[in-house]
Amino acid sequence: VVGGLASQFGALLPFGQAAATLADAACIQLSPSTVRVVSEAVGARREAELRQLVADAWQDGLPVVAAPAPERLYVAMDGVRIMSTSGEGREAKVGVVVPERRGPDGQPHRDAASYVTSFATAATFGPRLALEAHRRGLEEAVEVVVLGDGAEWIWNLAAEHCPQATQIVDWYHASERIWELGRALYGDASRPGTAWVERQLALLAAGQVRRLVRNWRRRVCTGAAATVRDEQVTYFTNQAGRMAYDQYRAGGLDIGSGMVES
Repeated sequence: VVGGLASQFGALLPFGQAAATLADAACIQLSPSTVRVVSEAVGARREAELRQLVADAWQDGLPVVAAPAPERLYVAMDGVRIMSTSGEGREAKVGVVVPERRGPDGQPHRDAASYVTSFATAATFGPRLALEAHRRGLEEAVEVVVLGDGAEWIWNLAAEHCPQATQIVDWYHASERIWELGRALYGDASRPGTAWVERQLALLAAGQVRRLVRNWRRRVCTGAAATVRDEQVTYFTNQAGRMAYDQYRAGGLDIGSGMVES
């Protein structure tokens, strides 16, 4: 029991805070180093279990799914940089899977989200997320939607494990890039710049990505502004097929990856 509580608190809090909270909440006196040792041991066992589950599924076949098929399945991915106490950073890859079904009232209702995360490479993370998506109804879903910020590894995994999915670039990331371009062209907190950005966002919402790119290419600018312009031209050109926001909204699809960002 003590080990279970220590590992749960150690997973949720910094080890020093976990030790203090255990003492306050459960009268369990453990040092931060002990909480760390216990938490990391439990984590290592769980990691080994997950690796084995994935290996078994890829060797022996995917397990049978008993739950009814969802009408729509969302799969969102992201990478987050986590800093250690030494100041070094590692990227954790995070995946969220959310089934959506029609309720008796005819309205879409979402089941609870499930999460997959790992410090592993994308190649290792992909099968783990695919196994969770399978468990939630990937193959039987009427529609699958993959949301991401535009990182290449996300779309590579989507193409490999969810080949029929609709791929959508998160609206917030796309709009932030337009704001970045607006600041480069007009300066910070500029009224003309704000008006320009709002016009670009309206075109983006209408699915006019290629029109945006054409207009930006024609724009005469130099120096840092030209560098930012060229970066955004490249990004929006590469992601245009994932930015049909007018169609996505008309179909009732999420266009934001907040489910994984949060």
